[in-house]
Formats: sequence, C-alpha cells, structure tokens
Amino acid sequence: MSLTEILLNANHPTDAQARQRAQQQIDAAENGSIEDYIGSLMQELSDETKPQGSRMLAGTLMKNLVSSRDPAKREQLAKRWLCVQPAVRSTVKSLTLSALASPERYARTTAALVTAHIARVELPVNQWPECLPQLCHAAGPQPADRQYLRESALMCIGYLCEECEAHVLTAHAGPILSAVLSASSKDEPHPTVRKEALKALTAGLDFMQPAMEDPTHRTRVLTILCEAASRTTQPQADLDCREAAVDGLVVMVSLYYDKLKDYMQALFSLSVDAIRNDHERVAMKALIFWTTVADVEYEILESGMGGGGGTEFSCMNYALGASKYLVEPLWEILLKQPEEVADDEEWDIVTAATGCLGALACAMGDDLADLVMPSIRQNIQRSDSWSHVNAAVVAFGALQEGLTPDGRYTQIVQEMLPVVLSLSASAHPVISDAATWCLSLIAEFHSDVIFSRDMLRPVLEQTVSMLATKPPRSACRASLVLFHVAKATGGVEETEATNALSPFISVLAEALVATIDRQDVAQSNLRAAAAEALGQVVCACAEDCAGVLAGLLPAVLDRLESSLSHDAAQVGEYQGLLSSIVHFLYRKLKTKAAPLGDRVMTSLLLLLKSHNTTVCEEALMATGSVATSIGESFTRYLPFAIPPLVDALRNHATASVFAIAAGTLSDMTGAVKKAILPHCNEVVVALLDGLRAAELEQSVKPKVLATFGDIALAVEEDFVTYLPVVMNAVSCAAKVTADEVKQNKGDEDLMDFYNELRENMCVCYTGILLGMKQKAKAAFSPYVPQVIELVVQIGTEYSPTMPTETVTAALYLLGDVGNVYGKEVHSLLSPAVRHIMSNAANSPDEEIAEAAKYAMSENG
Repeated sequence: MSLTEILLNANHPTDAQARQRAQQQIDAAENGSIEDYIGSLMQELSDETKPQGSRMLAGTLMKNLVSSRDPAKREQLAKRWLCVQPAVRSTVKSLTLSALASPERYARTTAALVTAHIARVELPVNQWPECLPQLCHAAGPQPADRQYLRESALMCIGYLCEECEAHVLTAHAGPILSAVLSASSKDEPHPTVRKEALKALTAGLDFMQPAMEDPTHRTRVLTILCEAASRTTQPQADLDCREAAVDGLVVMVSLYYDKLKDYMQALFSLSVDAIRNDHERVAMKALIFWTTVADVEYEILESGMGGGGGTEFSCMNYALGASKYLVEPLWEILLKQPEEVADDEEWDIVTAATGCLGALACAMGDDLADLVMPSIRQNIQRSDSWSHVNAAVVAFGALQEGLTPDGRYTQIVQEMLPVVLSLSASAHPVISDAATWCLSLIAEFHSDVIFSRDMLRPVLEQTVSMLATKPPRSACRASLVLFHVAKATGGVEETEATNALSPFISVLAEALVATIDRQDVAQSNLRAAAAEALGQVVCACAEDCAGVLAGLLPAVLDRLESSLSHDAAQVGEYQGLLSSIVHFLYRKLKTKAAPLGDRVMTSLLLLLKSHNTTVCEEALMATGSVATSIGESFTRYLPFAIPPLVDALRNHATASVFAIAAGTLSDMTGAVKKAILPHCNEVVVALLDGLRAAELEQSVKPKVLATFGDIALAVEEDFVTYLPVVMNAVSCAAKVTADEVKQNKGDEDLMDFYNELRENMCVCYTGILLGMKQKAKAAFSPYVPQVIELVVQIGTEYSPTMPTETVTAALYLLGDVGNVYGKEVHSLLSPAVRHIMSNAANSPDEEIAEAAKYAMSENG
C-alpha cells in the first residue's frame, strides 16, 4: 500500500478499522528509519499531483516530528531532528521551501508551518543560515504568477517570529522589517499578501526593539499600521488587513507604551472610530487596544511609578483622557447583548466591551465610576427594557475591581447590593446571569459590604437557591459568590472558636455537594467551581463546625473513590479538587479524621501515580496533610507512599511537582520521626540528584536544603551518615550561586534567589544542628566555622532590601549554635559577629531585633 493510500485511510470518514490499520502503519514507519519516513512525508507534501487529504496529513505529521506543545517532548524532538543525517535534513528543507510556492493554499500553509518549526530548531544552533535570507527574498516583489510564494513566505516569517526566541532573530531584524513593511504598505495591491505581512509585522515587533528606538523606523511602522487599520483613509482596505493592523497596534502599545506620545492622538481617533463604525471584528480589536492601554497604565500605577511627566516609565493617563469618549460607545455595545445567555467560550463584542470597561476601571478607579454611575442608576431598575437593565448590571460589575475599598463608592455599593441581589433572582435568564456575576465581583472586591447591614443571610440564601435552580453557567457564578465570601471569612490556618459563617456552614456544604452531583455539572465548569467553593468553605470553618466537617469527609471520599473508575483524562481536574478538599479537611480536623485514614490513603496512593500534574500535586499535598494530622500512625503507609514520592522527586521536568514532593517529604518526616530511616537512603539520593540536576528549575532548589534540615531533625543522630555529602552539596550550591551573583551584579532576580537560598541554608543547618544536638553534636563541630561564616556574610551584606526572613534565619541559627555548643564557640565569635548581633538588636524591624536578642542571649 502506498503512503498516499495510508494517509488517506488514516482520515477515512467511515471505516474505523481502516483508520486504525493506517495509524499502526504510520507509527511503524516513524519507529523505523526516521530518515526514510521524513523523506517520504516531504515528498508527499511537495507533490502537486497528490490529493489534498494526504498532503495535509503528511505536513501535519512532519510538523509533529519537530514540534510539540509539551516543552519536554518539544526538546526531545528537537534533539532527534538534529541527529538526522545532514543530507536528509537538507533535502527536507529544500522541499519545504519549494512547497511554499504551491498554488494550493492548504499545501503552502502547511509548508510554512513545517518550515518555521524546522527553523525554530536549527537557527539557535547556527544551522540553516540561508533560511531567513531566502524567506525575505521570497517575501519581496514577485511576478504576478508567484504571489502565492510571497504570501506563504510572509506567513512563514510570521510563524517564525512567534516560535523563535527574540535573540535568535535580532540579527535578521533589518531584512525582516524591510520585507514585511514593504508588503504591508498601502501600495500593496494583493490583500492576502498585505494581511500576512501585517501579521508577520505584529509577530516580529518584540525583537525589533532596536528599530523601534529610532523615531524614523517607529514612525514608519506606526504609519503603515494606521493606514492599514483606517476605515476612512482607505475605505477599500480589506477587513482582514484592518483587523491584523489593529492587532499590531495592540502589540505596539503593550511593548512600546512609552514611545507613543507623539502618535496617541491619531491612535485615539482611529480606535474610537473603529469601535463606533467599523465591522465588529475590527471594533473588538480596537476595544482590546484600550484594554491594553489601561492594563499597562494600571501596572505602572501599581508599581509606584505613575507620577506623570515625561520619564520613560511615567503613566501618561491616556485611559483617563480617552474615557469620556469611550463610555458612550461602550454603553451602546453593552445594549447589544443577545436575548439569551452566551456560551461560556464565546468571545464577542459585548464581552470585549465588558473587559475594556473593567480594565479602564482598574486604571482610573473611582474616576471612571463618576462617568458610568449616572447611566447605571438611571437604568438598573427599568421595567420597560431588559437590555438597559442588563447593561447597567454588567457595567456595575465591571467597576467593582477598580473601586477604592472603603472609599467614597462603598456606600453606593451597599445601596446597590440589594438591587443586584434581587435581579439575580430575575426570571429573565440574561439579567439573572449578569446579576449573579456582578454579585460574585462584589463578594471578591467588597466583601465587607456583604458582611454588613444584615446582608450576609439574604446573600447566602439566594446563592444557595441559585445553586439548585439556575442553569449551569449561573450556578457556576453562584459558586464563585460562595468562594469569595468564604475566602473573606478566614483561611485554613485560622482557629477561631466561631465566625460569621458558622451558622451557615452545614447548609453551604450540603448545597455545594449537591451541586457537584447535578446531572449537568459537566457544563460551564460548574463541577470545578462548586468543588473550589467547597474547599474554600472548609478553609473558612471555625472550631464550632468540626462536626459538619467530620460528616463532610466521608461524602468527599465517596466522590473521590467513585471518580477513580472514570477516565483520568476526563475527571483529572475534579480529582485534583477533591484531593485539595481532603487536604483542607485534614488540616482542620487533625486527629479527628484519623479513623478514615485507610480509605483516604488508598485513594491518594492511586492518585499519586497520576500523569496529570495537578492531580499529582494535590494528592501530594493531601498526603502531607494526612501525615501531619495523624503523626506516627502514618508509619504504616510509608512503604506505599515513598515510591511515588521518590518518583515525584525525580520529575525534574516539572518543578512544581518536585517542590511539593519535597514539602510532603518534610511533612512525612516530621510526622513519623525515626520511622523514616529505612527510606532515608532513597529520599536523600533523590534530593541530592534534584539539587544537582541542570534541568530542574533553579527556583525550587532552596526547598531541598530546608528538607534536609527537616530530615535531620526527625532522625537526629542517625543523620551523621549523610552529613558530609549533604554539607558538601549545600556548600557547592551556595558557591555556584555566589559566583553567578558576582558575574551579574545588579540582577535583582538573581539576588532574590541568592537570599532565598541562604535563608534555606540557615534552616537546613538549624535542623541538622538541633537534630544532632543530644548525641552527635561532635560530628557537626567541624562545620561550625562554615555556619558562622554564612551568618557573617549575611550580616555584612545586610541592607533594608534584604528579606527579613533571611536575616532572622541567620540570627536564630547563630543563637542555636550558641545553645548547642556554649563556650566552645566563643573563640569563633569575632568582633564582626558581635557587631552584627548588636546592630540587629537595635533594628526597627521587630522580628530582626527579637532574633538578634535570642542570638545574643545564647552566645553570652
């Protein structure tokens, strides 16, 4: 059977067996000679006599041989591609470039993707140097019968700009900019060519920063984008081109906000005209333009650099200046809401307008409310127009994040809350849905209003009713109301005797469990929202709700156990959420949850083997919580829990899993104490491997050091076996980072990491020191100078920018050294050390002063 027939059978519309056989043949070909397989695929794609179906699949399979969405697999595929014989790669690259000129759009589009993904692999290692020059040449003027080549070359450049790191393309910025600007200009007669050029220009703006610093280049880029985006200066401009051009303006303002002062008036006029008068697709992009302006200005203001003026980082208040011209068209768009509840995934112009209004509110705060509230008040209780009521509710919801907490609008939110609550029960589904959404935002950003004036009970009662009676989307929003109300009440660490939610906890838990069991729970993300809300309600429980929580744990376990019989791909998120609820329940119930330990651990041990990252993380945290709650009784589970835990510690590709596994190991060792000894070799080796692993993200490595300290604290004098190798590993980690700091002075992120590393070194040394204090302190004596040197280093470098946690960890460590060794270490306490303690004792930071006094008291 020919490759063409196999590829066609792989997508056979009716014959499942033919599809299965074809897939087996494709898999066999890939696992055989990779060179032959690649060559055959590219021959298929580039052959104009082959049918569309086989050519498209050949291109897709070829792309999948060099690229993947999964970063780890993507790296593996790149390494495999670079191991393919150079002659084969050269032939493939030649065929992909030739396929760019195909008269069939599907073929040249697929070829553009394949070319870009191959180039993404080869360019960073200085291979295929002729790729970009050839693409830029092909993107230049071509005969009339070669415009297809020009279009696909520009498309490929756009894909490359999206796929490659900016530094890889910087050297080619000039030719790329020249090619795309030429094809983007108003003189370009072919709309499809111009559209691809505009998209490539937009994708390449990030690495064109040097050109954007030049006013001449910047003006040319903005002129071309504005000409292409304008409905008035070029009425004949293609809709796709206008949309692509406004996309470019969005990227311009996100990357080069500080360079746009001279152009902002033109951008304002163009964007407002697009919002008012252009096609909805272009209007939506123009709304995103102002959303982006507002987002950038909000970030500037939040960073404390928004004083106005002409400095590079100043907030120019463009949103404030434009807002009075934007409010009216935004209101008109909100009135266009269709008379049915939109699909959850739908992004339409009403959604874009709502997002724009919310972004403006964040950037402008109460100033935007001054412009919008008159329309809200005038329309929110109208009886003659549902669309006006809905627009008012949506506008009021969009304002919530930007309103100043406890500011001049707090009273108005209090006055409007009963109105919004009443509208959430409206018979009109759109109004009810919008009002419930608005209520969730009030709960998130102004929860004090709900807890005041006897509003808590009616809000909770109405929300519980909506969980049972409203469609999934509105019930999801009702879950969010409960989530935010519970979050505002308290966290999992709080241990109050009672709180404002205590009288309602039983009803809330019962309603949320019932929501999880709804037949339509898979719609509108309802299951996840209800489970998250239930977890937050558990966190908010005071001590007087222990009975409710004890009854809730079996109900959660029933659902967790039931989920294990379903396809993990379908219920993974749900399993993760249920595991997190178990985690919170054990944190709250502690030993009261011990009787269900076997049931809980049976489920968690199965979930620890999951390939779903979130499930594995949540199961790890729940396991740690069980261990902490039941203490030494957790010993019976160690033989089953350690293997998946070690597997997680060996998962260097997923830093979050590794970090949580290290934390869970600390929980386990703290719970079972010396019972961890039979497993110590395995876990210590796994931690050391993680510390040395280049592929493990640096940010999680400090946690490894703290975990060594926790193990030492648990096994006490038996840690002597691991002391030399652990101390050497800690010292090496510190030295490597210190050298990097010296080489990269001024790198704030690196300095933050270094301080965190040193803090965890102190925690590690403290754990080892206290663990070995009774029977093996002599074994640690040779390392005491190393410990004191670390304290001196931190104390000498101290400045107000150093985290308090780093300083206090060092001072408490110094105090613990004195506590363990007494006068034996006095000779090591140089005047510099005593000066550090004395200065710290007078620190205005109370935590530092307290730690210093402890250090001084233990060191005479």
